[in-house]
Amino acid sequence: MRVVLRIVLWLTTIFLVLEVTGTTHYLSYIYENKISPLLSSQEVIPSISNVPNLKLPNIESESNFVGINCIDKSDVVAVKQGQYYTWRDSDGTVHFADQPPDVGDYKHETLPDSRKDYFSLSFDYKGRNFPPYFNNKAENGGKAVIKAIEGLLPNQVLAKTHLQVTIYNNSKAFHDYRIQHTDISSSSINGFYSGRLNQIMVLHQGDDKQTIQTTLHEITHAIQAKQFARAGGWFTEGVAEYFEHIETLGNSSFVPINEYYLGFLRNKQNRLATRHLLTADYGQWKGSMRSKYYANSWALSYFLMTKSRRNIMSEYLTHIVQNKCEVIDNIRFFETHYPGGIVKLNRDVDTWLYSDHSVPNYH
Repeated sequence: MRVVLRIVLWLTTIFLVLEVTGTTHYLSYIYENKISPLLSSQEVIPSISNVPNLKLPNIESESNFVGINCIDKSDVVAVKQGQYYTWRDSDGTVHFADQPPDVGDYKHETLPDSRKDYFSLSFDYKGRNFPPYFNNKAENGGKAVIKAIEGLLPNQVLAKTHLQVTIYNNSKAFHDYRIQHTDISSSSINGFYSGRLNQIMVLHQGDDKQTIQTTLHEITHAIQAKQFARAGGWFTEGVAEYFEHIETLGNSSFVPINEYYLGFLRNKQNRLATRHLLTADYGQWKGSMRSKYYANSWALSYFLMTKSRRNIMSEYLTHIVQNKCEVIDNIRFFETHYPGGIVKLNRDVDTWLYSDHSVPNYH
């Protein structure tokens, strides 16, 4: 009898340990090593964790991120009209250009379509000559993030923003700059956005894909700091996690599902109630439950970016931009704008997590 009891006790102990620690290692491994996307969520689920070593998004500090230039309207930009010049030379050849000729007659034409001119983006590569495919991927990805956010907002609500991205290949040079120009104490980060300097600094550590994702994450933070400073943690981190995976396809872009977060959240003990997520203090993203906050913020952001709900995300962004200096009441907004309120939103996100995700979000 005693032997049987010992066996039962032993098996129960093992079961409890697996229940508690069966989720160890997953997200920390993702952030420390970025598991290959060739692995399916089913292959990774057995090793999900509390993530004590999860790297946080590397903004300089919350004080430099929340409320930046909330009353600065001096650089609001309206719609920019496309224009070109045309003329015929002495041989009868017709020329088209964005500048007129030095001499001779020409016509000044305005394009029938207009385009927004809210953002400019420049890159500076230090330490070595990065291959053209890397430069193109980083720059096209950054422009795709900007274009996607622009597409969610009406004309004449955004402020003009110039984003400067510097990518280092040399760790010492990167950290020397961090120490000299910011108050960031961590020496383990590989990228950060400084709100005070309005600069994005990224360290390339041999992994092109990870470096590009870090760059896109920080570009999103820079846009948020300028345009959406008081949106709250779920939006700040969830949307940055969302856009770091954006891919370009011709003139369009798309964001595939994050299989790692999807697998993590299909374990119901990792789900956070939407009401709690919307009201949580931003500091909680840095606490012991940070893995759950990041994953749930990503899920809510991705869900609201799906085609059938994107109008609600668009209304949310417009509301934030038009009320920059106010702390956003997320509960009131979603109770008012989401059909069925937050209870229905929470239920719909749960259902979405178990739906088919073969078609990505296109922008």
